[in-house]
Amino acid sequence: MSNIKLHSKSNTLRTSLNKLSLTNINKFQVLQTVYKSIYLPSTLLTSINTLFKLASQVHSINTRSGEGNCLFHVHARLIIRKASIKIQGPSLWNGLPVSLRIINSFSTFKLNLKSSLQSIPDS
Repeated sequence: MSNIKLHSKSNTLRTSLNKLSLTNINKFQVLQTVYKSIYLPSTLLTSINTLFKLASQVHSINTRSGEGNCLFHVHARLIIRKASIKIQGPSLWNGLPVSLRIINSFSTFKLNLKSSLQSIPDS
């Protein structure tokens, strides 16, 4: 174990132990699923693979969203729908830096994603 006081704030404890918050664990898992859907579709069920589409597959016009593997974002009006992976996935994915979205190795992606999530505060 570490030499952290029993009543330390959870943020301090998480940081020192190199762990993600629950919010960031959720983001981490959603983004891993999106990555697999784009780069490793054979590792997922077909029903999961159909949740995400690249923006370049939807729009025939060459837009900025077509660069860097941006995903088409479906609009959701209801709060319950906004929490679904179909809505959250593209939002989170498109919010990643392009350098992270174009990594070809899954293990490298996970390492870089975790460090990226640790560097930003919970939202």
